[in-house]
Amino acid sequence: MKTIARFFYSGFFSGYSPCAPGTFGSIVGFLLFYAENYFFPIEAYWINAVICFILIYPSIRLGDFAERDLNSKDPQVVVLDEIFGYFVSVLFIPYSLKAALAALVLFRIFDILKPFPINKIQKLKGGLGIFMDDILAGVMANVIVRVLIIAGIL
Repeated sequence: MKTIARFFYSGFFSGYSPCAPGTFGSIVGFLLFYAENYFFPIEAYWINAVICFILIYPSIRLGDFAERDLNSKDPQVVVLDEIFGYFVSVLFIPYSLKAALAALVLFRIFDILKPFPINKIQKLKGGLGIFMDDILAGVMANVIVRVLIIAGIL
């Protein structure tokens, strides 16, 4: 059972990357989103919404488990939050490769720099702290991608 949990909270083991595990986790999110749009182009818009809204609670609980399992606060190996944050960054945005890549770059920038209020929200305890900073980084990236689309840049 622990191996299954580790498989998921480490983003299909991408979190065990020796360098930049968060970036690798975000890339996994991008690849999942790309595959979702490739195989289910019409339904992908709603599949992403279901993933974001239905799986948030179990994912936060998995973050709680990961902290106990690894005996560490917000362990680096946990990258499911990066995958989730990326999915938020493209939530309800019409699919294009440019927009998906822009969301990836913007999400990573916000996740790494942690501007206000991301820097405050990550101090929450357990899985909530693990996930909420990435969700907020995803929201910020989402807003900017929308602005870039409206401005005709993407």
